Amino acid sequence: MQRALRVLRRNEVPFLSLNGPYLRQFLQAQGYRVELVTLFSTQQDRLAARVEEKPRAVVVSTTFLPFAAQIDAIAAAVRKLTPETVIVAGGIQVWKAYLHRRLRDTGQIGDDILPAVAKHNYFLDPHRPTPVDLFVVSESGEHTLAALLRCLREGRDGRQLGNVAFHTGKGWQINPVTEEPATEVRVDWSQVLTAPHNVYVPVQAGLGCGFHCTFCDFTGLRPVR
Repeated sequence: MQRALRVLRRNEVPFLSLNGPYLRQFLQAQGYRVELVTLFSTQQDRLAARVEEKPRAVVVSTTFLPFAAQIDAIAAAVRKLTPETVIVAGGIQVWKAYLHRRLRDTGQIGDDILPAVAKHNYFLDPHRPTPVDLFVVSESGEHTLAALLRCLREGRDGRQLGNVAFHTGKGWQINPVTEEPATEVRVDWSQVLTAPHNVYVPVQAGLGCGFHCTFCDFTGLRPVR
């Protein structure tokens, strides 16, 4: 653990995740200007510099953020820097929270474990506050996010869109959730790696995970396709 912390503090992360460059280039193709902050824990100065420009939205990808408290901490930091910016969260943790909500609604999550599940997930505790304004509720979510950003650019709040959730102040509003079409974006790594880096660079060969680790629920959420 201490070695990992030292590596983070030196900003020597040996792995470059795919979700940020993928999402940025997808949104750029839709006509949006996007600035990428790859790791909040080591790039808070970069984030502060970017939000000084008062962006319409800050989008938090939850691919590697398994707990709601982590997402809320990032959103709270952004809110402090730019109160008027809309904060959006999407990705696998939000999708998992929605699936947990469905399990609760069908009685598969009982009152005995509900507090423990709700502690780390959205949509279960109606009284849970969050600095996140809007959630993209989708297994993928790129198209919903693009539509949401279009609403913000046109001066609308986007709360009427499908696949969008938010807290009303009294409870959770989850709009109808439908499957999005599959989208392939070939990441142009020349936009990301402008100089030699001593990092692992991922490639995408499919969707889902073919392993069945007992400690992980990802294989059930995203089966191999």
